[in-house]
Amino acid sequence: MNADVERTLARYRDKAEAHAPLTTDHVRKANRLFKAMHQLAKELRSTEEGRAALLTMLDHPLPGVRMNAAAECLPFAPDAAVPVIEAIEQLGVFESLSAKYTLIGYRNGTLNMDW
Repeated sequence: MNADVERTLARYRDKAEAHAPLTTDHVRKANRLFKAMHQLAKELRSTEEGRAALLTMLDHPLPGVRMNAAAECLPFAPDAAVPVIEAIEQLGVFESLSAKYTLIGYRNGTLNMDW
């Protein structure tokens, strides 16, 4: 993995890990982190090496990190991303609701990951 991709992935991971515990108590900060994560993910999705790096996040121990990474992987790797999202949906954790509606949007063709 080249150094630029490694740095971008590290920034994505840091923001995703910081975002996960904030979603219920610190909504404004969580929203800022989410927007920053999405911009970094779009940057990663723009190259083959970046997409491969983003796929490594599907094994992250935090469900929120896995959920966000899986959603970002849907446009280019649905076979890898959908099972991760389905598993999170079944966990019964905070991110399960997001997983449910992400899958609904993906399956009916309304999910837009390019905003």
